Amino acid sequence: MKQLLLITTIILATQLTQAQSHVTYTYDNAGNRTTRQTIIIKNTKENDYKENKIGGVNDNFGKGNITVYPNPVKSILRVQFTDINIKNEIILQLYDISGKLLKTEKTKDYVTNMDLSDNTAGVYILKIVSGNSRAEFTVVKE
Repeated sequence: MKQLLLITTIILATQLTQAQSHVTYTYDNAGNRTTRQTIIIKNTKENDYKENKIGGVNDNFGKGNITVYPNPVKSILRVQFTDINIKNEIILQLYDISGKLLKTEKTKDYVTNMDLSDNTAGVYILKIVSGNSRAEFTVVKE
């Protein structure tokens, strides 16, 4: 019985370290959440992330897309916006897992790099806001 429990724990731990959960929300014009979608993303090594964003996380943002990669990240996290007409300033906010705001950056660029080299290893939440559009990403820092 102990062996079965140990094997099950090892398999479960392996699966948890190989996958990441991402939750996506959509909002109506009044700001009310209308849908929630959970996506399981399999992580790969940081060396596997190329300019084509293999293993990155995509999310709809208004009528455009956001790609956040590499994830897990060692130092520089890249946030790329595609098919978006950037009229409003985009605010990137990095929170720790307890909800404490650690870093805020504002941009109007289609590609933004966020330096996480000073942050300790762990799980963070990246919130992206522009006008009525909002997106959240779970970021793992190695």
